[in-house]
Amino acid sequence: MGLSRSRFASALLVSTQANPHHLPTSSAALPCVHCVCGVPCARVRVEQGLGGMTGAALLGRADFVAAASPWRRRLGGNPFTSMPFALSCRAAYETHAGSFEARWHKLRTLAPQLSRTAASHGGSLRFVPAEPQCCQAHCYIRGSAEQLDAARDEVLAELDIKLYNKLRACGVGPGKDECYFEITVGPNNIEIPDDVFVHAWSCFFEALQKAESS
Repeated sequence: MGLSRSRFASALLVSTQANPHHLPTSSAALPCVHCVCGVPCARVRVEQGLGGMTGAALLGRADFVAAASPWRRRLGGNPFTSMPFALSCRAAYETHAGSFEARWHKLRTLAPQLSRTAASHGGSLRFVPAEPQCCQAHCYIRGSAEQLDAARDEVLAELDIKLYNKLRACGVGPGKDECYFEITVGPNNIEIPDDVFVHAWSCFFEALQKAESS
């Protein structure tokens, strides 16, 4: 992002913790840039992947950011002071800013490998966006929540690797037969070799195949 300390704190202080325009967010990685009402802007969440308390930085034209600020009060995100959040987020940003690009490239490398692994076992693992724009993406996978969670837990018991925390929604996707979860390359797992991820997901789809055939 290249923000100075003062500019980063200022951006956090005027940012909206709600998301009135339903902006896609970067989840504390490279900022996702979009156009809202024809205005280029970026929104960076700082609690995911960075370790900040909570909140987001809304970056864009001064008049656009000023127009977004009242939505904090309208949607209930109006603390007495935002300074503790700003300080926490700034410290987290300064700690991890140097790893953003490497984490992004890590996920871009992993995404096609994991999708191919799923296909080789007759399964499906679909990334949205197909080519990750930051170090987090949504993953869509076919199957029931019960079967998917059971396969995840089997891999956890066998390899001590938890592939995802929780499913965000089920019955979604073009065929309404997918569940999705969030995948993030954070500061603690960027050093894990790609083949560890691939092997764990291979075990997952093997477990899923057994469950579906039984």
